[in-house]
Amino acid sequence: MLPKGWSLQASFTEAGQGSSVYVRVYASSSLPTPAPFPNSPVSEGPGRLFVYQAFNAPVDATIGDPTAEAIPVAVGGTTITLYCQAQTGQLFLTYHVGADGIALDAYEPDFTPASLAAIANGLSPSGPAIPAASP
Repeated sequence: MLPKGWSLQASFTEAGQGSSVYVRVYASSSLPTPAPFPNSPVSEGPGRLFVYQAFNAPVDATIGDPTAEAIPVAVGGTTITLYCQAQTGQLFLTYHVGADGIALDAYEPDFTPASLAAIANGLSPSGPAIPAASP
């Protein structure tokens, strides 16, 4: 579940190696931030949840920090690894929903490992849908 007041703020397609990745960005307000990717209207960071989806392929991404803490979490009945970068609070995990690769990128204190795993468990095979917090 998203934090109260968060909603979809941006979506775009990011060209990947081999397949495109559909990206959705959730936050509590609009995000006029410099783009890290050519088609991206926003960049990753605190106060945002990035959801990456590669169709019929894995998401080709990592946290990029070999010192990140590896935390086992259950997603879809399988134990996967969620990575936490202690200095920045970045949380990152990748997994599959059917043949589609999914990655979630968020930051503490907006999310915890448990809340990010709960979002991952809420994504359905018919397409990611992230419920908003109850009013």
